[in-house]
Amino acid sequence: MRKELSIIARIYPYLIAVIICYGIYWLYGPCYSTKDINEEKKNASVIIEALEKYYNDHKKYPLYLDELISSCYLEQIPECKIGKDKKFNYRISKKNNFQEFMLSFSTNGHTD
Repeated sequence: MRKELSIIARIYPYLIAVIICYGIYWLYGPCYSTKDINEEKKNASVIIEALEKYYNDHKKYPLYLDELISSCYLEQIPECKIGKDKKFNYRISKKNNFQEFMLSFSTNGHTD
């Protein structure tokens, strides 16, 4: 059972990133090209992979994305080219003894 949760836990962040990107494309398609969306998906994947490596080493996710730089998992946080604030929003939460993260970006300047 624990191994099944581990597989789901590893796939879940990728699915969320894809859903967010496709949702933004669906809502704001005329504003952003497929190339823009694909670049953001690629940038999000780089961050997600670093988050997973961090988690594997520390058994928890970092509190802030900048910890990925100071811990040498990333040289820099990729810039988000879509949205007003030009950055990825990150937060972690713990539900039922299971830690998860949410990585998103905003097209209107709001994080929620």
